[in-house]
Amino acid sequence: MAGNKKSGPHSREDAIAVVAAMKFWSRLSEAQAAVEIPFIRQAKTPAPSVQLLMNLPPARHDDSQVYSLKISLKGARPEIWRRVQTRSISLESLHKIIQVVMGWQDAHLHGFEVQSTRIPLKEEGAGIDEAGVEISQFYSAGYNAFQYTYDFEDNWIHDIVIEGCSQASGEVTLPSCISGEGASPHEDTGGIHVWLSLQAALKGASKIRSEAKALLKARLGHTNISRELKIEDINHRLRTEFH
Repeated sequence: MAGNKKSGPHSREDAIAVVAAMKFWSRLSEAQAAVEIPFIRQAKTPAPSVQLLMNLPPARHDDSQVYSLKISLKGARPEIWRRVQTRSISLESLHKIIQVVMGWQDAHLHGFEVQSTRIPLKEEGAGIDEAGVEISQFYSAGYNAFQYTYDFEDNWIHDIVIEGCSQASGEVTLPSCISGEGASPHEDTGGIHVWLSLQAALKGASKIRSEAKALLKARLGHTNISRELKIEDINHRLRTEFH
């Protein structure tokens, strides 16, 4: 009789998930040679697409205008996203908002990209950078979708959509997170694909779960990766950061 493929809690997919995580974390535990990140290497020469940034419309500094942004973690299943309301702010400030609402620790490099144009960091001295570009300029130019990448090793890519601009109704505290779904991954866990594999492993057979927990303990110092999305806590952190 031909052997049957196992499925469910003892599936081959569970084993593959743990192997993927083991390979990633064993690589991190070894001594690593210095790596030059392409994103930063490109910054050493003037970007030919800076012209797009120079041609952006002027920023609109109108406190009565409120922008609604949806920030989604690319590749997450089920989806992980936050909806944020804010006045026109610089990309430098938006970086800080994303760190708060997505639960990151601002411990790694980051970057924005719009229309295949990389936005220079302020430290690069490019003449125009994320501190001098505002979301109202993207909105006025019709560039309502752009990306934010955090940690070029794990490569957490966030899709950002400016959903609209409206008049503020009464007194509102901005920026604020008004809705969202999904708890954020932990920092330094290998990116979205390793994170999803790890979650699958933790739902697998007992041996698979044990191996996954051992990896977590070695890498993070604990085995509890469950998180709960708490909008109130996010907004408390936003008020602390911006007011």
